Amino acid sequence: MSSAQDFQFKVKQNWCPGCGDFSVQAAIQRALGNLGVLPHETVIVSGIGCSSRLPGYVNTYGFHSTHGRSLPMAQGVKLANPALTVLACGVIGSLLLMNSKSQVDLTKPKPDLVADFIEGQRYIRKSPTIVLLIAMVTIPAFFGFPFSQQMPVFATTVFHTATDTQTIIATRTSLLVTAQGAGALIAALSLAMFSNIKHKGLALTIGQFVFSGALLGFAFSRSIGLAVVFLVLIGWGTVTHLAMTNTLIQLTIPNHLRGRVMSTYFWAQSGVAPFGSLFIGWLAQTLGAPIAVAIGGGVCLLAYLLVHIFNPGVRRTETLDDNG
Repeated sequence: MSSAQDFQFKVKQNWCPGCGDFSVQAAIQRALGNLGVLPHETVIVSGIGCSSRLPGYVNTYGFHSTHGRSLPMAQGVKLANPALTVLACGVIGSLLLMNSKSQVDLTKPKPDLVADFIEGQRYIRKSPTIVLLIAMVTIPAFFGFPFSQQMPVFATTVFHTATDTQTIIATRTSLLVTAQGAGALIAALSLAMFSNIKHKGLALTIGQFVFSGALLGFAFSRSIGLAVVFLVLIGWGTVTHLAMTNTLIQLTIPNHLRGRVMSTYFWAQSGVAPFGSLFIGWLAQTLGAPIAVAIGGGVCLLAYLLVHIFNPGVRRTETLDDNG
């Protein structure tokens, strides 16, 4: 047998004074005690929000799930161990509204993941411009974007002064990272303000060349002030390049293929970056960080030039037709 005291926990509630959640907690503890269940045989499952902190304030097992999903999570716990006493708590509105859309239609056939993947790749292969757009993300992801991992090296050795201390070096590193972030923020705000820009291909092209040119400029910078300027341009070019590429692809893909094609795009953007980091890191160890970054910037610039020389239609693109 148990009592309400067995379910009391030595954690102070983080609720506002007078909140009804205090009464709910006390009622649950009394109910569990009256039922005679044991704390180690009880699980409380919650969602997101103030009321969902309850599992942390009651001496039972607890599971903090996602918003509006405490009921299916609680059902899963009960199915896994029917001997447990399982409670689900949450805001009634979110449980009704969100779980009303989460019913699984068991009559639908299971998707063939391999066939879906092949269909997405087939669509990409038949769209030359999409192939080029994805390729123009893959190249900087491997050669260009990993440069940021070399910024502490620049702050420590390239911009070294005789009066350097650990504090000065840390501040210098923060300044370099902040400069790139400021450029990215400027690009994001600009694109949000001018979201209806018609010449998206031209904006993409400008972003590409600003990024690669500024990357070369940063590699050869020996002044911290000049490096900050180039890093702002790098941040601006990176966000403009990626945002315009994403937008052009998204506006083209049929709805039923969007996930399959965009997964390839995001893999090209993020999946190859760790390998690029290894390569640029090896170059930095072998030839020095400035030369490694310069090689990365040079490869990006050369790739952009070749694409736009042999495929000038890319920079004139507004939206793609079904054939790329």
